[in-house]
Amino acid sequence: MKKLVLLLSFVCLALAFLIGCGGGSSDMGSGVQSGPVALYATDSMGSYSHVWVKIYGVDLHGAGGSQTLFSDPSGQAIDLTTLRDAQGAKFQFLGQANVAGGPFSSMSVKLDKNLTVFAKGSQSGVDKQFGDSFDLAGKSVVTVQFQRPMPFGLADKDLAVDFDLAHWTENGSKVTPVIALGNEAGLADSGRQVPSTYRGIVTNLTGTKPNQQFDLALLAGGQFHVKTSSVTFIFFAGPPSGIGPDLANGELVDVQGIFTSTTPEGFMGATSIGIHAE
Repeated sequence: MKKLVLLLSFVCLALAFLIGCGGGSSDMGSGVQSGPVALYATDSMGSYSHVWVKIYGVDLHGAGGSQTLFSDPSGQAIDLTTLRDAQGAKFQFLGQANVAGGPFSSMSVKLDKNLTVFAKGSQSGVDKQFGDSFDLAGKSVVTVQFQRPMPFGLADKDLAVDFDLAHWTENGSKVTPVIALGNEAGLADSGRQVPSTYRGIVTNLTGTKPNQQFDLALLAGGQFHVKTSSVTFIFFAGPPSGIGPDLANGELVDVQGIFTSTTPEGFMGATSIGIHAE
């Protein structure tokens, strides 16, 4: 009888443990837990004066499927050599997306097949193409395998894509790129970020000048939070010229600033906002 009681007690404890553990695992696997992930581009030093590429998208891949972190059908042009200086890596904000369904085992970066490189000290660029082995549906796609599964959207709120120019190779007009998961050291230092400009529509505007906040609905897709302050210069981006009027929902604007993910939702601290008059 005592053995039966002990056995039943053990079974109850085991079931309670499995139910408790099962709930957490289900959340992780189903993507119930999720969060915003800020995407940045960075670089390792290479022997070029300039390397102009156009980025169309960045996707995360895992057993639960794929998630898009960044997508711009028009492509975002970047001079990769601006993403590092003598003090180390610099970062350019690409965008932010809500991510669920990790952990993820790899990412893919979609680029224009064509790029322009300037040799060190040269004032003229040379048009080249990424190697044919990277071709996919008219673009070049580079896949990066992570050394361990990454729970982006759960614990990891930032992702830096390292365009590792130091290890790129050329064979005539063809270029073999190397892209890796970047070191995020320095992201919290606004002085290590390259100011970015984004065009979109003002939505969910709150606050009073000079301290306002709104969501910028990007024309390329996606959105992120923006905050203004006493240092934000607001002006007309086209005729009429001069200092712009008050911000309003529905306005088309160009926002320049530095993005920070230190708050749960993250935000861009705007240094300037150009308003496009109707």
